Amino acid sequence: MDVWFADSLSLFKELIKSQLPALGNANGTFPKTNQSSLYNTLFNQTFDAHDALEDVLALRKILFSSKLELSNTIIVENSARTDKNHAFEDLEYLMKTHVVHNAQLTALFSCFKMPSLKSRKPQKWTHFLNRVTNFTASLTHALEEQRPIS
Repeated sequence: MDVWFADSLSLFKELIKSQLPALGNANGTFPKTNQSSLYNTLFNQTFDAHDALEDVLALRKILFSSKLELSNTIIVENSARTDKNHAFEDLEYLMKTHVVHNAQLTALFSCFKMPSLKSRKPQKWTHFLNRVTNFTASLTHALEEQRPIS
């Protein structure tokens, strides 16, 4: 079975770039290229973004039930496609970085004592922020050692 995955962001960018009249706002501007902005422009309503099911339902509505009337050809040709093997490699990378990130955050909150929000001693906050900055730099370096998502 030949399975492919697609990223709708490239499709959204192309739709905005082409300035389709259906995407124009009353003031002559166009929405941002994120799904929430497109959905709001097309349907004059919002949805619970970053909830997996709601994201999928909103995407389905944008692609197949909107005034854009997109053909399958337009959708396929303007979406960034990848085969299942590449998609699984990206998923594996994301899962590994998620595990590292969660472990590092746990370490961060257990090792660093954040000063009281009422503290008026700037040196305490400076010291805390320096430790967090150094930690973030080391985490970034560790993640850059991994394969970047393409």
